[in-house]
Parts: sequence; C-alpha cells; structure tokens
Amino acid sequence: MATKKEKVIDVTPLEAEEKAAAPVKEAVPEKKVKGEASAKAVRKSEPEKEQPKKSDTSSSFLHGPMLLGAGLLILGIVLLVGELLGFRFESITWPFIFIIPGGVIFLSAISTKDSHAEGLAILGSMMMALGLIFLLQQLFDMWASWAYAWALLAPTSIGVAQVIYGKRQNRASIVKNGKGLIEAGLTMFFIFFVFFELILNISSKNLVPAGLPAFPVALIVVGIFVILRAVLRKK
Repeated sequence: MATKKEKVIDVTPLEAEEKAAAPVKEAVPEKKVKGEASAKAVRKSEPEKEQPKKSDTSSSFLHGPMLLGAGLLILGIVLLVGELLGFRFESITWPFIFIIPGGVIFLSAISTKDSHAEGLAILGSMMMALGLIFLLQQLFDMWASWAYAWALLAPTSIGVAQVIYGKRQNRASIVKNGKGLIEAGLTMFFIFFVFFELILNISSKNLVPAGLPAFPVALIVVGIFVILRAVLRKK
C-alpha cells in the first residue's frame, strides 16, 4: 500500500509576522497612555481658580453691625459710669464721642476688603486721634496746644491708619507711604512743641526748669531728637 505523504505547513513565517506586528499594535496604546499622563500632569500644574468663599462675604457684612453695636454699647457704659460717679458730660467724657465711633469705623474698615476700606480706616483713625487730643487738652488744660497738636491729627494719624491697613492687606506701598507720613507728622509736632511750649510757653505750664534759659534748652532737646531719629533710621 502506498503511504500518503503528510503535508507539512511551515508556520515560522506567520509567527514571525505576528511577532513583528505585535509591538506595533501595543505601541499605540502606550503612546496614548503617555499622552494622557502628560495631560494630567499639565492639568495638575495649572493653578486652580480660587472659588469665592461665601463665608468671607457673609462675615464681612456681619462685622459692621456687630462693631457698631459694640461701640454704642461701650459709649453708653462710659457715659453712664461718668454720670453715676459725678463727672459732668462736658468735663471729661465728651471726647469719647469721637474716640469710640472712630474706633468702630477703624476696626470695621481693616476687617473688610472693600474698595473704600482704606478711606474709612483713615477717617476712623483721625476721629480717634481728635478725641484723644481733646481728652488730653481737657485733662491738662492745654487748649493752646492746637498750635502744634494738629500735626498728630494730620498727617500722623493718617500714616498710622495706612500702616495698619497696608499690613492687614499685604500692600507694601501703602505701609511705606504711611511710615513716611508718621515720620513727617511726629517731626513737625516735636519741632512746633519745642518752639511754642519751651520757648514761647503758650500754655503757661513752664516746662523749662526754673532759672534756665529757654532757648539753649530748646536747642539741646532738638539736638537729642535729631540724634535719636538718625539712630532709629539706621535700624
């Protein structure tokens, strides 16, 4: 009997082609994965937009009424205590009409981020400074001191408001401007104080020790002030 010859099929070329084609098919998803990974990395690197916090806006609206109520409460207590202790309103407690509302306005302004907050902070600071000047003049009976005390009202109190407000809002330019105003205001106050009180004695308080000439004492005081100012500037 004749034996049938079995046909042998060589599969090596097919396997070689499949193996060669396999990396090509797998390379595509690898590129896609790398592209997606890079896209995610870019998205993470991008700064996220800050969402406005509802709590901040609501709290800013609450600061004003709460501080106003607290200011009125304190003012009422001060006036009531003054009446109960026998102090007349016009004698010592009336400057608090400027001090307490000014403090309320100032605290309310620096606790908000409104566009008009800086102006309100300056207004509150000036009102507090005015009330304190009135209080000291009333206590020491030195009403003639307005000849030089105005320098504490402006520009000194304006500079104080700008320094505090600028630091709260992280605005270096406002802080720098405020420091300049404070320095200028205190310098003018001191120079006019020496001239009007030590030399002219407009308040009749005789601040120069008895027996000493006023003008040399004034020069000594001004010299000490200039030296201290220079030392503080270096620091």
